[in-house]
Amino acid sequence: MRIRNVSVAAAGFLALTAGTAAAAEPTTTPSSTPPAVSAGMKLSTHHGLPGAKLSIRATCVNGGQVSYFRSPALEVTRVGKVEGTPPFIDVVDNTATVLDVEPGRYKVELVCVFAPHSSQVGATAWFTVDSTEKPADPAKPAVPVKPAKQVTKVPSGAPQTGGGGAAA
Repeated sequence: MRIRNVSVAAAGFLALTAGTAAAAEPTTTPSSTPPAVSAGMKLSTHHGLPGAKLSIRATCVNGGQVSYFRSPALEVTRVGKVEGTPPFIDVVDNTATVLDVEPGRYKVELVCVFAPHSSQVGATAWFTVDSTEKPADPAKPAVPVKPAKQVTKVPSGAPQTGGGGAAA
């Protein structure tokens, strides 16, 4: 009986100490999700006439590099990397010229390339090319026309009021 009590007590002690030992160990499972990558751009204006200049700021976050812009309405004429940004953010200031295209709304696309996986992330904005034609002149006011007379023959002389029998 005494051996039985000792073995039950020993089993209980082992059960209690094993649980506390497992709880004391820190869990160090690595995160399997990498930080999110993103791309963004800001246009100084969203409309303009052909030949006008505008600035575009492009940003690629978490290891991406600005790869290119694509738009049928804009031509990037100057590119300048912004210095002093954190190493995981690529910021580029661009100058663009509005091309001589039909007036309308055009898509502007930015593509960032991420080197480790050669993945691409994009951003989209819209730009409106305004018309160079002047609006039509408003209709010139017409010369006022005299209203037509109500009767074709205007009476002349004193009015004829009728009888005079009551006048005495």
